[in-house]
Amino acid sequence: MEVYAAMVERMDQGIGRIIDTLEKNGQLDNTVILYLQDNGACAEDMGRTFNSAWQLTDIEPLKPHDIITRDKPPMQTREGLPVLGGPEVMPGPGTSFIAYGKAWANVSNTPFRMYKHWIQEGGIATPLIVHWPDGIEQNSSGRLRCQTGQLPDIMATCLEITQVSYPAIYNGNTIIPCQGVSLVKALNNDDPLDREALYWEHEGNRGIRIGDYKLVSGEMPKPRHYEKVELLPLEKWQLFNIAQDRCELNDLASDNPELVREMAAKWQKWAQSSRVVPKPYSLK
Repeated sequence: MEVYAAMVERMDQGIGRIIDTLEKNGQLDNTVILYLQDNGACAEDMGRTFNSAWQLTDIEPLKPHDIITRDKPPMQTREGLPVLGGPEVMPGPGTSFIAYGKAWANVSNTPFRMYKHWIQEGGIATPLIVHWPDGIEQNSSGRLRCQTGQLPDIMATCLEITQVSYPAIYNGNTIIPCQGVSLVKALNNDDPLDREALYWEHEGNRGIRIGDYKLVSGEMPKPRHYEKVELLPLEKWQLFNIAQDRCELNDLASDNPELVREMAAKWQKWAQSSRVVPKPYSLK
C-alpha cells in the first residue's frame, strides 16, 4: 500500500501540473475536469508468485518506436531490464509488475462487496469529481450531489456542454444511439436525472438498477453462455435495495419474483439492443 500511495501521489502531481498550466494560460475556469476511478479495487494476484518466464537474460533494449504487444505483463523494460515477480520482489520500480492482491483490495473496497470485474458495489462504485468554475454556480461549488450516474453519462455530458450532436451514421455505418444521460443538470441541483435504468455488463457479470433496486447476476456464467440469446434463470439473480442496503447483504429476490422478472427482462432487452448478446466472438 506504500507503493500504491506513491502512485497516487505521482498522479496527483501530474494532474497538478496540468491544472497549473491551464491556470497560467487563463483557461482553467472554462475547462471541464472530470475525475473518477474506472472500477473498484483489483483482487488479482498477478506477479505475486514466482514465474521463471519473467527471469529473462540477454535482453535487447527497445528501439524508440518499438511497442510491446504480445506480453501481459511485459517481460522487460524499455531499457532492456527483466521484469521481475514473486513473493520476494518489492513492487514499485519499473522492473516490477505486481498486483496488490485480494486482501488489500478488500481493505480498499470496505465495506462494499466484491472487486473489479464484478457488478456489486465494490466493483463499480466511484465518486465523480467535477471542476468547472464557469459552469458550476457559486452556491453549488463544493457541494455533494447524490444522483447516480455511470460511465456512458460522460459522453452525454460532454455532448451537452459542447453543444455537439451525436451522429446516427458515421462513415456509412449506423451508430448505436448514445446510451448515457447528461449530468449537467446535476451540477447545480439535486433534481433526479431522467433515466429508465442503469445497465452493466462486464465479462459475464450483469446488473441493472431501477431507482433504489439493483439486480445483479449472482454468479459467473459458463464462458459460452453468451453465444446464445437466452434469459438468465431468475434464481441466478440477486436483488438489493441500495438505499437501505448499500453493502448488498440482504438478497430480496425470493420475496420479489415479479420485480426480478421485470428487471431481468429489461436487462435482456438492453443487452440485445446494445449487442452484448449474442457474444460477437468465441471464448476459448
